[in-house]
Amino acid sequence: MPIIGFGVPEIPLFKNIEHSGHAELKLSVADEKSGEFVGESVPAIGTTKHDDYTLLIIIHFTRADVEKRQWDLGTDEIAAVHR
Repeated sequence: MPIIGFGVPEIPLFKNIEHSGHAELKLSVADEKSGEFVGESVPAIGTTKHDDYTLLIIIHFTRADVEKRQWDLGTDEIAAVHR
């Protein structure tokens, strides 16, 4: 609750915002006709970390273990066939 009647914006000398993620995926297989359990895969586990830093208001940098996504839709191969 502001005492003076208006909000004061944040002016960070140093700010660290941490983001992290965890995912686990396991696939189970059942027989189509009988519905009987057939087996399951070993779990695939993934973690990620992404930190944003701000220093003296104007310096901002990021540290992350996430690779920059590059989409490969296979369109280059399709275009080469149609040339």
